[in-house]
Amino acid sequence: MAQSFFRPFSFSFSQVVACRTRTAARTAARPPQRCFSQSLRATAGRPGMKEMMPTPKMKSDASVQSAQASPDISRIESHPFELLPATYVPSPFFRKPDSLKLKSILHYLKVQTVRRAWTSFQDFLLVLKSHYTSPSKAPNPGFFKALFGERTFKMWPTDMVKVAKDLHKEMYGSLAKRDISTIKQICVPGLATSLRARIASRPRGEKMMWELLGYNRPRAKLVSHRAFTLPGPDGTAIRQAVVRIASTQRLTRKNKEGQFIEGSGKGAYLVEYVCIQQLSLGWEERPWRIWGTVQPTSEEVMDLMKTSGEMGDWV
Repeated sequence: MAQSFFRPFSFSFSQVVACRTRTAARTAARPPQRCFSQSLRATAGRPGMKEMMPTPKMKSDASVQSAQASPDISRIESHPFELLPATYVPSPFFRKPDSLKLKSILHYLKVQTVRRAWTSFQDFLLVLKSHYTSPSKAPNPGFFKALFGERTFKMWPTDMVKVAKDLHKEMYGSLAKRDISTIKQICVPGLATSLRARIASRPRGEKMMWELLGYNRPRAKLVSHRAFTLPGPDGTAIRQAVVRIASTQRLTRKNKEGQFIEGSGKGAYLVEYVCIQQLSLGWEERPWRIWGTVQPTSEEVMDLMKTSGEMGDWV
């Protein structure tokens, strides 16, 4: 029973890549649209209203630009972002290869090593590009300060592993307590909608208590870190991190009579790959939000990414 509580937040790469491929095929015949501006849904429950002023006043250029940019910013913040393209989550080295023959084992280790090195290098270049696209914090930077000085988009922000662990714990706790407001605050729109639907479908009167019994080995580790600059207002970017978390969790369920539901209350050992995302608008970083959980990239998904052009054929 405990597994049914955790599995709905696990998304497979094959579903993401297949969905992106189908979407591209459907939109191929349409005229090109400006991403993140025309095709985004407006924030629900927040209709735009013009404030009535007693006397008209001339607005400065800065206020006009801010008013024009605010609709784009609100649409970007409420946009249900997908997993970033070509996100590679490495399989654990200790995972058994298809064959126990020495040749197969060596080939498996070689492929894993090459893929990890190449994708890590690609991810580093993407973060580096976003870093140097952002302005320097120094008012009038010289050559060396512009090259080595601090910029608004950091190469390595605050501890992403700790952030992922905190969001992971807060998400499951809020789901058990039906805390929709916290879910909307810490989850991306797509995941928040999914969790709200699960809460609504829960039997009336049923109570849940989720507990994190402890973290296990292998210890929590950052396995993917990517960043992209996005079209739209200047300084719009997105950062994504995938953190492997091994933990023991327990879910206790009670019916409306207060009796324990059979099968609940048992500890479960889980290894999850938690994906978190952070938006930067005007080069100002927004809080991290949890996207969901993903699975290690399989050979099938690698083939799909190669076919779609997201990954080189030789990797």
